[in-house]
Amino acid sequence: MEYWLQLSGVEASGFPALALAEWYKAPVSLREARVWRRRTVSLFTAFILGIIQGVSEFLPISSSGHLSIAQNLFQIQAVGKEHLFFDVLLHFGTMIAIFIAYWKDIVEMVREFIWGAADIVRGTTPKPVPPARRLILLIVIATLPLFVVLPIKKTVESLYYNTVFIAVALLITGCLLFFSDRVRRGRKTERTATWRDALIVGVGQALATLPGISRSGTTITTGTFLGFQRKFAVRFSRSEEHTSELQSPE
Repeated sequence: MEYWLQLSGVEASGFPALALAEWYKAPVSLREARVWRRRTVSLFTAFILGIIQGVSEFLPISSSGHLSIAQNLFQIQAVGKEHLFFDVLLHFGTMIAIFIAYWKDIVEMVREFIWGAADIVRGTTPKPVPPARRLILLIVIATLPLFVVLPIKKTVESLYYNTVFIAVALLITGCLLFFSDRVRRGRKTERTATWRDALIVGVGQALATLPGISRSGTTITTGTFLGFQRKFAVRFSRSEEHTSELQSPE
């Protein structure tokens, strides 16, 4: 019954749902209609969630945590592939905005990736290694810890609707940002950061797959603790985040 309600595009808010049920000769109670209403996303709700995603994506405040809180406030239940598709669309929109904002960096890294692959085929390596190419290598290393999360992916996703857990995670994010602002400014850039630095930042990103823990906030904080320049810490965090978003939008 719910499948036909969804295909018909009728908002199940009581009478329409009952009328449609009568047409299909399938009994639907008022309680079932209310449950179905919590499982639909109205245009207004989608608009609000889109604003939250768009604003929080560019701030180190955990977009997933704030989206979860908003969905709990709107009493939206996660059911089936429809909501998964909606979440993917939310991240796809912000990904387009990110590509527009950072297109110069992205083009430079893609170009260096192609040239680097060509150098490997020819068996040559420029001395010194171009900064953009070195940044790519650091990003690849930082992405590796994410594969450790794959076996527990379902457990992590189950926390998305645990409001208490998300509240605690947001407090942890706030504390991380508070202390990162009081760390002595570092000097490491893509020229001097080591593979160990990248790996530690990657571990921070893996922990930040938990809803409510800001991915950018955690990676930026980890970078500043390791002695990254503030500007480079933000750039590295964003570049690393783009890579992980392409693999699996959070």
